[in-house]
Amino acid sequence: MLADPNLPKVVHRFPADLANPKLRYSGIWSDGWLKRQASVVLAGGAAADMLLWAAVPPAPGGQVLQLLVNGRKLVVKKVAAGRLELRVPVPASRSPRRVELRWASAPRLPAPDGRSASALLQFLGLVPRVSR
Repeated sequence: MLADPNLPKVVHRFPADLANPKLRYSGIWSDGWLKRQASVVLAGGAAADMLLWAAVPPAPGGQVLQLLVNGRKLVVKKVAAGRLELRVPVPASRSPRRVELRWASAPRLPAPDGRSASALLQFLGLVPRVSR
């Protein structure tokens, strides 16, 4: 599949259900930084685990992440600065899954950047569910 130059560059490293020209997303800059609210639409299909990897900058008062899938809150988690690795089971769905990441704050990145950003997205995708 040809990479779509309009997608954020970071997304080209993600699974095929994300790195396609029909991807709908918002709140993700080309270099992978996330705004305070970001969303992406993942493919529908069998029950799976969604993986989220990100680097979280320090935030005054700490950081809290709410993760919703199709409007249903699946995770509310206090997040420390540093590497975030999250595995969230998502139910089967015949239609695409809308994933929303809502962060409590978006501190300013150091100069000369200066954008307000909540985390640096490193990976987001669906993988087969792990038996527990």
